Amino acid sequence: MHKRKSTLDHRLAADRSLDRRAFTLVELLVVIAIIGILVALLLPAIQSAREAARRADCLNRMRQMGIAAHNYHDSKRHLPRHGGGKLIPTALTPTPVTGVGATSGLSSQALLLPYMEDEAVADLVDLGSHWRDQDLSVKETPLPFFKCPSQNPQEMTDLLASGRYEESPLRCHYFAVFGAKPESCGRGGLVSTLPDPQNTYTMIHCVPTGTGLPNDGGGMATNGVLYVDSDLPFRRITDGLSHTMLYGECSWDAGINMTWLAANDNLGTVEDGDWVFNGKNIANPINSLAFPASWPEQSTTTVNYMDVSLGSMHPGGCHVLMCDGSASFVSETIELAVLKAMGSRASGETIQTQN
Repeated sequence: MHKRKSTLDHRLAADRSLDRRAFTLVELLVVIAIIGILVALLLPAIQSAREAARRADCLNRMRQMGIAAHNYHDSKRHLPRHGGGKLIPTALTPTPVTGVGATSGLSSQALLLPYMEDEAVADLVDLGSHWRDQDLSVKETPLPFFKCPSQNPQEMTDLLASGRYEESPLRCHYFAVFGAKPESCGRGGLVSTLPDPQNTYTMIHCVPTGTGLPNDGGGMATNGVLYVDSDLPFRRITDGLSHTMLYGECSWDAGINMTWLAANDNLGTVEDGDWVFNGKNIANPINSLAFPASWPEQSTTTVNYMDVSLGSMHPGGCHVLMCDGSASFVSETIELAVLKAMGSRASGETIQTQN
């Protein structure tokens, strides 16, 4: 009898020990709540770390473009044209078309490809053909190093066919800087070139705002370094290479654009500079002015395509690449006058950039 009682006591003690080791429902809920709070605190930090990595990657991609631009300049003795320029005979097109229509219309980004240290990429573009005549293998090849990793890879894109635009990975986010746009074209009517007496600003196909003419308020500044038919050597950038923008980031939700390949349909005259892609005037503050998501919507808006703002998905600003090859983040609070001074090559302003 004594032995049985002792055995029973041990079993009861063991059962009580097991009871003490188990969690109660309240304790379990408290633990789950604590884990939830910790995850909520950690997620923003994780997202911030990921964005910091994407931002550093974006900056590095722009710097690689800067190196390519310098290599191009060392080879050609000038920076690439954005959209203009005569077709260059190649093995694929040894005798290109001449006369009207003999310009490439290729983006300056496409012209940099042979200097991007990637032979497969360099072989994509036939410099002897207009961009509309390029092989489909070129037109439909996305180039991730021209895109900011913080933006969705699929964006509304004009795919170089009439009326065909859709979500596509073929966009470019690092845009040529045409120059700083003056406040007004001035004297009314359609003006081909009009210098601004204060800062020698010049416009191509300038249409003063309020005329009711096609491309009302449009035009392309030519006081920067990359514009239709530009072939500027570094020596003409008298404001200093470190003070003049070469490319600016336009990776925010800024509306439709063509693929990285295209600049414009220049037909032998700079007057076709009124619609130029993968490049912008410095005309508005960062992240402030977008274009519609499709071409048919343009008829319902007064936003001029050439004046869409630089901007990015990075919080608070965007990256810019300067002519000396340096790239940095510029705050969206930067004064427009300072941003314009950075966009012009020989205006003589004294500026202090705001990072």
